[in-house]
Amino acid sequence: MGLIAGYHALQAGIQVVGVVEALSECGGYKVHKDKLARLGVPIYTSHTILSANGKDQVESVSIAQVDANFKPVVGTEKTFECDSILIAVGLDPVDEFYRKGLEFDMAAFAAGDAEEIAEASAAIFSGK
Repeated sequence: MGLIAGYHALQAGIQVVGVVEALSECGGYKVHKDKLARLGVPIYTSHTILSANGKDQVESVSIAQVDANFKPVVGTEKTFECDSILIAVGLDPVDEFYRKGLEFDMAAFAAGDAEEIAEASAAIFSGK
């Protein structure tokens, strides 16, 4: 989902800062990974998101490399300006963030069909 969503965002004119994947390889289809790579989108495998930063909205995201136990490696942190983060996960619906957003009267949107998700990753979008 992250690879596909990243590519679709590019087609819609949205800048994609990168794709973050905790595993050493993306679980999606190679064709989607290759499309992003050809368009210059970095794919950070063996990385995780440490924090989404900003006051009233997302302004940047901090990521870091992870070790074999998925623990962040000190000294590998990187921060990117962005205004949106897409989190794509697993085959089961994981909509706690969405439901919590609604509970706090936030503008929240859910999209997709969990039965068709083939990977877990995050795409970082920037309208800049």
